[in-house]
Amino acid sequence: MASHCPLLAETDEQPSNSGKAARKKKPQICIGYLPVWSECLPLEENSGRPDWPGVLVNVGSGLIMGVREALGGIVSASLVFSSSGIAEITAMLPWGICMTLYTMAGGVLWYAVFGRLQYGYATQQDLICILQAQMAARAAEMLRHAPEKIPATVVAIICLSAVLSGACSVLVGKLGLGKYMLLFPTTVTNGFLGAIGVVVFRAAWQTASGVKFEFFYPVDFEQFCERNRQAQVACMLGMVVSIRLGPVLLKRAFRGTVAVERVGGLACQLLPLALFYLVVWMADISMESLQEAGWTYPNQATTGPLEFWTRYKMSDVDWATVGSSMPGMPALVLMSVMCTLMGALAITDKFPTGPAGDPAPMETIDFDTELATVGVSSLLLGLTGGNLNFHKFSVIQLRLDGGTHRVAVFMIALFAGGLFLSGIPIGQLVPKWFLAGLFLNTGIHFLKGTLLSYKSMSTFSWRGLTMPSPQFMIGPCCVIMAIFFSPAKAILTGLLLSIAIFLTESSASSPVISVASGDRVVSRSKRPFWEMRVLREEGDRILLIYLQGHLFFGSSQQLAAALGAAAVDDRVRFIIISLARVPGVDASAARHLKTASEKLKMRGCEVIFCRMNQEVYSTLTAAKVVSAPDEDLVKHLQNMRWKSVPMSPKLKKQSSIVTGQMPMSPGRGAWPNRRLLRAQSKEAVPDLVLDFKVPQDPENGRGVQPTASDMDMLAYRSADILAGSTRSPDAFCHETDALDHCDDRIVTEFGYNAMQERSEKPEAHVIAYRNAVHAPKRLPEWAFEDMNGLPRGLMTTLRQFCDVHEELPAWTKMSDVMDLAGALCFIFKGSVSVIQHVPLTDSSSLLHAEVHGFSFRQGKRLLKRYPPGHVAGKDGFFLKHSGQVIDPELEPKIVVSSKLGPPAEIWVLRPESWDCMPLELKAPLTEMLCVQFADDTQHSRLQEH
Repeated sequence: MASHCPLLAETDEQPSNSGKAARKKKPQICIGYLPVWSECLPLEENSGRPDWPGVLVNVGSGLIMGVREALGGIVSASLVFSSSGIAEITAMLPWGICMTLYTMAGGVLWYAVFGRLQYGYATQQDLICILQAQMAARAAEMLRHAPEKIPATVVAIICLSAVLSGACSVLVGKLGLGKYMLLFPTTVTNGFLGAIGVVVFRAAWQTASGVKFEFFYPVDFEQFCERNRQAQVACMLGMVVSIRLGPVLLKRAFRGTVAVERVGGLACQLLPLALFYLVVWMADISMESLQEAGWTYPNQATTGPLEFWTRYKMSDVDWATVGSSMPGMPALVLMSVMCTLMGALAITDKFPTGPAGDPAPMETIDFDTELATVGVSSLLLGLTGGNLNFHKFSVIQLRLDGGTHRVAVFMIALFAGGLFLSGIPIGQLVPKWFLAGLFLNTGIHFLKGTLLSYKSMSTFSWRGLTMPSPQFMIGPCCVIMAIFFSPAKAILTGLLLSIAIFLTESSASSPVISVASGDRVVSRSKRPFWEMRVLREEGDRILLIYLQGHLFFGSSQQLAAALGAAAVDDRVRFIIISLARVPGVDASAARHLKTASEKLKMRGCEVIFCRMNQEVYSTLTAAKVVSAPDEDLVKHLQNMRWKSVPMSPKLKKQSSIVTGQMPMSPGRGAWPNRRLLRAQSKEAVPDLVLDFKVPQDPENGRGVQPTASDMDMLAYRSADILAGSTRSPDAFCHETDALDHCDDRIVTEFGYNAMQERSEKPEAHVIAYRNAVHAPKRLPEWAFEDMNGLPRGLMTTLRQFCDVHEELPAWTKMSDVMDLAGALCFIFKGSVSVIQHVPLTDSSSLLHAEVHGFSFRQGKRLLKRYPPGHVAGKDGFFLKHSGQVIDPELEPKIVVSSKLGPPAEIWVLRPESWDCMPLELKAPLTEMLCVQFADDTQHSRLQEH
C-alpha cells in the first residue's frame, strides 16, 4: 500500500551478520524522516489491514488534544497581545489568535509528515510568547509617537524571531551541536521558568482587572477595587480552583475510570466558561453589553484566512524599531532551541521505545535531526506570517490517551486548521477572566516548579538546620529579578550565579582523588626479590598523586596546598603526578604548578608528571613546568608510539637440532600426553647425561664469576643512575615509566650503593643481573640459573629444545610473527612487554564519548614488563597444557620492549618441545615456573593499575 502514496516510504532493511531477522530503519531525508504506512494507522498484526477500533481511539484522542491545544493557542496569543496592556497591541488579539491557529495547524502537520515520533508534534508554547510580548512592548514604547506603525512592526518582530529561531535550529542540528545545548544548567532553566511565571502571574491579574500592575501591585488600587473588576478577578480565581482541584476530585469520585482520566482536565477547564455563559443566557445579557463592560475583547476577528495575510502591510513596518529588537533575539533563539531539545528528551524519557507500528522502536532519537525538522517548520512559518514552534510536553498526554499513530496528530492539525479557515470570532467569545485564569494557572505552575525545585537537589547541614543546595538560590533570585526588572536580566543573573557557585564549589574541592606511596605501589616492570625488598623498605620516599578534572585558577590553590602537604615529610624524594583524568590546564594553574615544583625541588623533592594529553603537555611546556620530557612521551604525543619498520616475514627459527626431530630422553619416545610431570614414570626415566662441561672456578667449583671490570661497571652504573645522568626527565608517558625511573633511583641509592658503603660484596648473579639491565649486557646462563635456583648447566641443555632469537629489535611483535601459543619465553637480554589488547568499539560516536585525554597506548594495555632472568608466557603455558584456554584471542601478546637495551635475546620453548624433554629437565623448570608464577602474583598485588 505504501508504494501508491508518495509521502509514504518503505523502511530500509539492513541484513544482520548473525543471520537473525533483518533490522528495519526509518527512511531519512535532509529535513527529517519519511513516514511509513504502519505509523499512520493502527494495523492488524496478522492481516496488515487497518485496526478500526484502534483508529477510532486515535481519532478521538487527536480531537480531544486538538481542543486542548486550541485553548492553549488562545492563551499563547493572549500572552503576546494582551499581557502588555498596550491598546494598539491588545487590539491585535483576534488576529493573533488566527496566527496561533495557523502556526498550530502548519507546525503539527509538518511534524506529522516529517517528524521521527509518530505520535509527536510541534507547536507554539507560552514560554517564548512571554519573551515576544516583552519585545512587542518595547517596540510599542519606541513607536508611541507613531502608533499606526505598532501592529505591523510587532508582526514583523514575531515573524523575524521565528525565522531566526528556525534558521539557528537547522544550523545547530546540521553541525551536530544539539547535544551540547543540553549542557545548559538546569538550575538556570528552572530560574528562567520562574521568571516567566512572574510575568504570566502579573499578566493574569492585569488582564482580569484591566488595571496596570507595577512590580506585583496595581498602579491604581481604587480602580482595581471596583465591583465590576473584582467580579472578573473572582471568576478568574474560581476558574483556577476548578482547573487545579477539579481533576483531583473527579479521579477520587470515579476512581479507575479511563474516560474521566482522559477528559477530566479538559472538562474542568471548560466548565467555568460553560457556567458563565449559562448565567449570561439566563440573565439575558447580550455580547455587546459584555464588551462594553470590559468582560470581552472588541469584535475585530478576521473573516477568513485571506484577511490574515492582508491586514498588516510591509510598508507600515518601522524597520529601525525591528532592528533595535535584535539584542533580545539571542535569548529567544537559545530558549527555543533548548525547548525543542528538552521537549524531545522529556518525551523519549517517558517512552523509551516506540509504539506499535514504529519500524525501529528501539532506535535512539537523534536530537540534531529533531532540531533540523522543527527548525525548517519554524523557518517556513515565519516567512509566511506564522510563529515559531517546538515540542510540547502535551505529546505525552496524547500517547497516554491512546494517540499512538500519525492519524491522531493529523486530527490535531485538522481541528486547528478548521478553526483557522472558519474565521470564527474566538477573541470575542472568550472572556478576559477566562484567559486570565489560564494565565494564572500557568504562572502558578512555573513558580511552583521553581520554588519547590529544592526537593530534587541535595541538602547540607548548617548549625543543626537542613539547608537546600546553594544552587537552589538561583531560582528565587531569578524570580526576584523578574519582578523588578525583566526575564532577560533574570536569566543573565541566573547564569552569573551558576558560574559563581561552580567556581566556588570547584575551588573548595581538591583535584586530588588518590595518593599512593611507593612502598605500596610499584611499576609494572618486574623486579627480582632483592630489589622489591628495598622498595618495600624505602619506597615511601615516592608519592604517586592522581588528579582529576580541569585544573583552572579556582582549583590551583587547592592543588598547590596538596603538593605542599604531600612533601611535608622530608623522606619524600619524588612526587609523581598522574594527569590521566585531567582534560586541560589553564595558565593560572600551570603557574601555580611551576611555583610549587620549584619550591619542592629546593627541598630536594623532584616533581614528575605523567600521562598527559597533547593540550595539557603544550600548556605545561609553555609554562616551563615540564622542561625535560622523556623521549617516549614526545613520540607518543606525536603519534609515533608503537611504530616501527615494517615487520619482516616470520622469523626463521634458530635451533641446534639438525635432523628436525626433537631431542628425547635416552631410551624413550616422546611423552604421549600433555601433562607436565608423571610421577609414576619417574623410575623408568634414566638419569640425565650432560655431554658438556661447565667452566669451573677452582675455589668454589661453581661457574664463571664476574670479573673486576664487571664490578667496576656496577659501581659506574649505580653512580650514573643516582646522579640522574645528564638531565633527569620530568615527564613520562605513563605511571609505570615514572615509577620505573624513581624506583631505579631508590634501588640504586638504598640498595646497591648501600651494599658498597657497607663493604658487602653482592652475589655474583646480582652483579650480572644489574649489568644486564643497566649496562646493558647479556645475562649469562649461570646467572639465570642462580637467580632462579636452577642447577648449573641446565640452561645449556635446555637450549637444544628452544628456538633461540638473539637479535630481536625493539617493538617486535613476537606473538604475531611467531607462534607463541603455550610457549615459554626465557629472557637473557633486553626485556619483553606482555600486552593485553583492549578492543575499541567501532560505533563510539553513538556513545557520545567526548573524552579529550588519551588512553595510554590506545587499544593496548601493558600488563607486565619482564627483564632478563625472567620467563614470560607462564599463564598461557599452564593453560595450554591443562586444556583450559577459554579463547586464544584473549591471551596476552608478547612484544619486545624498547626498554633495558634492545635488541633482545629470547629463548622460546614450545609445548611440543616440552613434551620431548626428559623428566629430569622438566622437574626443576616446573619448580622454577611455579615460584616465578607466585612471585608474579605477589608483584601484581603491588603494581599500579
